[in-house]
Amino acid sequence: MKLKKLVIFLVLVISFFLIGCRERQENIQWTFEALDEIEDSFWTSKIMNTTDLRDGPEEWVLMFGRLITLFGEPLEMTEDLENAYTYVILATHVDGEAHVLTVYHGPSGPAIGGHHQEGVILAAEALRDYILLAEPSDFEWVGYYLDAPSRVYLQIENGNATYSEQRLTEEEARLVWERWFPE
Repeated sequence: MKLKKLVIFLVLVISFFLIGCRERQENIQWTFEALDEIEDSFWTSKIMNTTDLRDGPEEWVLMFGRLITLFGEPLEMTEDLENAYTYVILATHVDGEAHVLTVYHGPSGPAIGGHHQEGVILAAEALRDYILLAEPSDFEWVGYYLDAPSRVYLQIENGNATYSEQRLTEEEARLVWERWFPE
């Protein structure tokens, strides 16, 4: 009986290992290149979040640091937390299939967008997995979340992610609003 349990255990371990190898192999079949034209991202829409909202805002900070490591500075960056940064990425599969994806920080946090066409979800999942494997770069970003209203600090220093908010006065919030939306 012990031998039978051992054999079943070994079969399960080997199966999980092979599944993991297959998943890593699928990601190796994609390459990712940052594009330098925002127009390449026109008409894309959200496919998935890159982090689970329950993981907390520190995961948002880590995602931005990983993107900096992999692709450098974003193509677009603003002071608005709900539109903090945008990267445009060309995902190319070894079979020649290519998709333009966007990685951005929107109202629901970090997300990946693209043109909704066959194969784009696999490309987005491969990009997300690729990003999550990267070591985050140190950076500092200060912006605003006017729904609260608050000043937001995102920072990675020596691999430690920090997210904090500081409540704005009504006057400070009004000044930010007027700067963003002049009459």
